[in-house]
Amino acid sequence: MEEPDILLAALRVTEAAPAVEEDCVRQILQDMRRRGDTVPWDMAELNRRVANAFRVLTEARLLKPDPFQRCTLTPKGRRMLRDHEDGLCVLASERFLQFPRPVRARKQR
Repeated sequence: MEEPDILLAALRVTEAAPAVEEDCVRQILQDMRRRGDTVPWDMAELNRRVANAFRVLTEARLLKPDPFQRCTLTPKGRRMLRDHEDGLCVLASERFLQFPRPVRARKQR
């Protein structure tokens, strides 16, 4: 499973209702078991990659967290999911991931 697949899984799991990272991990594992795939990482690595996907999608304003750390799909996230329902290529995800550069630059200092 590549990063774009994890981004797509995070968008899909938040489509119907608010979700947390653990919901996404659970859905990824269920999908992989159903297909007969094996998880190519340990659980800590999967959790790290899902947490990163939620962070990236939140920064890109595709997900919006609530006070309970659940995330919901934003209108921008719904467009992304609708336009790329078969998967997100890296270029498509980079096009929509519009980070506020000054904020990121300040955090790195």
